Amino acid sequence: MMPMGWIWLLLLLGGGLLLWRALTNRPQQDKMAATEPKSESPHEILLKEFAKGSITEEEYLQKKKYMD
Repeated sequence: MMPMGWIWLLLLLGGGLLLWRALTNRPQQDKMAATEPKSESPHEILLKEFAKGSITEEEYLQKKKYMD
């Protein structure tokens, strides 16, 4: 009877360990996803350049028309 108790105890501990690992790895995956650079569309890049003043309104409209 005693060996059966040890087997159940080991199974419960193993299941708890697996559950703990599954729950603690999620935040690390979310952190990695948050640090990956977000890709911007060409329109967003063009709008940022215009907002910074790197290009004039005329250049912005011309390049936007070309992209569309």
